[in-house]
Amino acid sequence: MKNYRQLLVKARILLDEAYKDKDINCYNKWISALWFAIESMLKAIFLKIKGSYPTRIGSLINLLARELRSSKEGRLVLRYIREIYNNRKDVDHGFLIATKERCESNISKGEYVIMYLENIFKIKIRDND
Repeated sequence: MKNYRQLLVKARILLDEAYKDKDINCYNKWISALWFAIESMLKAIFLKIKGSYPTRIGSLINLLARELRSSKEGRLVLRYIREIYNNRKDVDHGFLIATKERCESNISKGEYVIMYLENIFKIKIRDND
């Protein structure tokens, strides 16, 4: 369980760093930090429920899809996760330069994803503000 807790702590730290990046208008870094917070959270979830997690992102998302695809909310969360991941990939490896508007869109989606995952998998990475 040590690695599980470390992944949740890492998710919280990355989420906090993402908000700091947003506050200083570092939108590209915000999108990356948001994605990596979600990724750490997903790894913790699968470590908790399956005992391990896949190292490839596509496999991790596909495994999550098996868990969530039965509900409308779950499918929305999967769509948001894929959109945030694709934005992160395009910012870090492509030609996308994040704008404030794209950042704000990702904030809304990321908050929804994190809230949903916290509720459905009974975990917590955020303080109740």
